[in-house]
Amino acid sequence: MSERERRDLAAWAEHDPPDGFADAVVAAWGLERREAEAELEASPTRTTDPGRHRTVGIVAGLAAAAAVLLLARAVPGETHTGSGAGEEQCDRGGSSSPSPLAGLADGPDEIATSSEALAADALAVLTHHCMPCHDGESRDAKAGALQVYDLRQARWWETMSDEQLREAQTRIEQLGAASDRQRHSMAAFVDAQLRQRAAAGSPS
Repeated sequence: MSERERRDLAAWAEHDPPDGFADAVVAAWGLERREAEAELEASPTRTTDPGRHRTVGIVAGLAAAAAVLLLARAVPGETHTGSGAGEEQCDRGGSSSPSPLAGLADGPDEIATSSEALAADALAVLTHHCMPCHDGESRDAKAGALQVYDLRQARWWETMSDEQLREAQTRIEQLGAASDRQRHSMAAFVDAQLRQRAAAGSPS
């Protein structure tokens, strides 16, 4: 990869690429370049401009870098929500093995209305963004995080105070990786829980 291509890639890439990103980009770029050159050799009448060959290589490299970066960053479990005494910071990178709850990762297709459906939707959101820290059956779980809530428990929200529920909602709202639908689902669940607790006279 030429100096110009490296500068173009550095200007495009984020300041904190994941481990192995550079090697993956170079490998993907090399494959794209070889395929492009093979195609041009097979059809020499398409172009005789060396500058175009160079441009194809640059564009292919940047496209490969974009694909690798998106795949590398689309890993759930890098952020966790909730607060409480002794809670630990969740490590980046997620669990070394997929969670059985991973099927819920994409979240709900529609905003639910019933209490049970709201809880299921919130579970899907938190499973995507807060695992494995809040997974009581994972070796990568955090003790402090489990003190706030454990997504393996059927009624995981009952260990959370009103303040912790609000903070969980706030963190999802501020999370760049969360979709609008996920934010709305979490907000609807927290609002319903707070209303139920207020109606029942539960302490916060």
